Amino acid sequence: MELVNKTIMKNTLLILCFLFSLKSMACGCLNSSTIDAKYLRSEVVAKVKILKIYKNVDNYLYYKADVLVEKIYKGNDLELKSIYIYGDNDGELIGRMGTSCDIFIPLGAELLIYTSKNERGEYTLNQCSGHLDLYTTQKWQKERNKLELKVIKKLKRKKIKLIYNKGKEVFPSHLYDSLQVFNNIKLRKRYAIFEIDYKSYGSEKLEVELEDIKVICGFNKKLDAQLIEIFKKVVWRSKIKEGQSSKRLLIIKYKKATEKEPSHLIHDF
Repeated sequence: MELVNKTIMKNTLLILCFLFSLKSMACGCLNSSTIDAKYLRSEVVAKVKILKIYKNVDNYLYYKADVLVEKIYKGNDLELKSIYIYGDNDGELIGRMGTSCDIFIPLGAELLIYTSKNERGEYTLNQCSGHLDLYTTQKWQKERNKLELKVIKKLKRKKIKLIYNKGKEVFPSHLYDSLQVFNNIKLRKRYAIFEIDYKSYGSEKLEVELEDIKVICGFNKKLDAQLIEIFKKVVWRSKIKEGQSSKRLLIIKYKKATEKEPSHLIHDF
């Protein structure tokens, strides 16, 4: 009987996590948030386990969950005892219907979270801040999670501690198109990480110039050099003021060939 109950509990947890994954996919901002962006703007990146879940209080859009920090990849975990998760977890918030951006996490679930404190001093989690469901049963998601964890571990080993300056992000234009020249490429390594130093020269289009590009973890010397030349040629834009400097990470992923598409490089996970 005890074995049957454990099996039922395990299957229930897997089903809940599967539904949670589907709901995550539906939120628009999730797909626009790359690993480098999530890592850079987060105060803490950690693997946690959900210990206790509370109801929403006073019509607050975030509900509390106590967590156990199993592994810290960025930041200090001394204050990370609980997180506040976006969503109406009991359906009782006044005048509000659930949205695709609500997050419902089952008790006992393990997650990789990207989190920062809000104005109330709470570590928060929403679809746009970023998280991985480490209990997922979907093969494609498990492969994606595995690769993202490898990248995060590499950033920790390399002691990458870039400071995020809100409103000073820099974005490459048409990088996807520029990477098409590498279609059908064959590589052993799955990703490369670059650190980019940039400075605004105050044009009306908010364009910036790259001052330096460092290879933190590359594919190979030849390909890394080719990628750096592409980074220099694409247009980068930012909201930083003229003369200001900043840094960002740029992670390029190698996607293996499938029946539907050739192998290629992308800046997106």
